[in-house]
Parts: sequence; structure tokens; C-alpha cells
Amino acid sequence: MKGFIFLFSFFLFAFDNTICQTTKQIDWQGHRGARGLFPENSIYGFENALNYPINTLEFDVVISKDNQIVVSHEPWFSDEICDKPLFENNIYKLNLSQIQSVECGVKDHKRFLDQQKVSVSKPTLKEVILAVNKKCESANINNIRYNIELKSKLDWSGVFVPFPDVFSALVLKEIKALGIESQLTLQSFDTRILEELHKMDDKIKLVLLTNNSKSIKKNLKKISFKPFAYSPNYKTLRSCQVKKLHKLNIKVIPWTVNSKSAIKKVIKKGVDGVITDYPNLIHEF
Repeated sequence: MKGFIFLFSFFLFAFDNTICQTTKQIDWQGHRGARGLFPENSIYGFENALNYPINTLEFDVVISKDNQIVVSHEPWFSDEICDKPLFENNIYKLNLSQIQSVECGVKDHKRFLDQQKVSVSKPTLKEVILAVNKKCESANINNIRYNIELKSKLDWSGVFVPFPDVFSALVLKEIKALGIESQLTLQSFDTRILEELHKMDDKIKLVLLTNNSKSIKKNLKKISFKPFAYSPNYKTLRSCQVKKLHKLNIKVIPWTVNSKSAIKKVIKKGVDGVITDYPNLIHEF
């Protein structure tokens, strides 16, 4: 009986240890910094997200009238998080100085009730990278990566954002000037953007974002190359799809997984990364 108990305990320990090893390999990504806790896509949010054991900061970029790369989920000021500007609401028609004069972050967020209210403005990509570098140096944080989404849609081109070739060129130029091309992935739902980025620099790691229930085969057929990673809505992801993608040597990083139970489920499916608004949950895994 003692031998059985010992053997059972050994296998239980081995199982727990395997789970531990698996979760340690997860690429934990703070969605828009840590949207559930701090104002999204803000320097304040990114700096505070780094207080949690994340590997990657995930955020979005659009373009201003004066060709500055602005960190923002929409190419306009969402009334959910920002004051209404006294001028044009379309970021693509505004200079950076106008954009940064608009206050964001002080409203009660209807969907993220625990989010701190802090006065912030929309930063540039360069401002974010410099602030993160400074924070990492002072806090002795190593190997932080970036997952940057280029916000683009067919009917936005030339209206809310540049056409894909111009948009892609502006972003590539900036990330190379900042020297961070080896520290990041670039992602988009817009396959035109991914094609342009791949054409301009086939060494950049690209991620195909999806939000549908189509097969892996159908979604991958939308682009002419194999992406570094496939990033679906976690609600559409099945275990068999993870296995298929891994056979193709494509990583799987679902979005946006915000509860302990949902995170546990996607980890069990074998994903390579988890994008979450709540990096404070990471320590539970």
C-alpha cells in the first residue's frame, strides 16, 4: 500500500511538474498593455503592465496626418476612453500635437470596471519604446518583446489610414530606426498589410489575426506565405487546429483571454501564447 501511495505521489508530482514546465513556456502578452487594469495603449499602462510577468506588450498603431506612428486601437478617438476632440475626430487628418492634446483615460470604463482612471494621451510608437526601455533598465527586466497590430481595413484605406504599402513602409522604417525589429512581431487582420510587410522584409515575423470560424486552410489561403503565428479569437479555437498549425510549424496565440477558466482551457489545447487584458492572472499559472 505504501508503495502504491509513493508511486501515485510520484506520478502526481510528475504531472504537476509537466504542467508547470508547459505554462512557463507560454508567451504571456499584455493586451493594449493591461487594459483590464490601466488605460489602454498608454505609456502609463505599458509601464505598469511590466510589473507583471509578461513576455510581450501587445498594442495597435495608426498614422497621423504628419506621418507619425500613433499607438491607438482605432484611427479615431473612441468616446469610451477619450474626451471628444474640439476638432476633427479622424486621427489620420490630425497632426500629432492635436492628437496629444486630447485627454484619455479618465472616464469610467463600462466594460473594464477595475481599470484605473489616469489622465493620458495617445503616445507615438517611439515614445512607447523609449519609455519601456527606461522602465526595463530601472527594474532590471530583460527580453521584453512587442506584438504590434497595424490597424487597417479595406474601406479605411485613404480615409482613416494610409494605403497598405505606405502604412507598412512607415512602420518598418520606424522599427528599424528604433532597432527593435528582432524584438517583435507585426500582426494584422488586413492581409494586404501582411503581404506588403512580407514583400518589403521577409525576415520580419508576421502574425495572421482572425475572427471567424473558417478552417485553418481557408484562412491561411488568404496570404501567399507561411506566417510566424496564427492569432484567432480564443472562442473559435479547437485543439485539432492547434495540432494542425504546429505541424505546419506555425505558433498559435489566441486573443483576448480574460478569465482563469478560459486561460486554463487554451493552455490545455497547447497554445504558444496568451493575449490577455489581465496580466495579474499570470501568477496563477
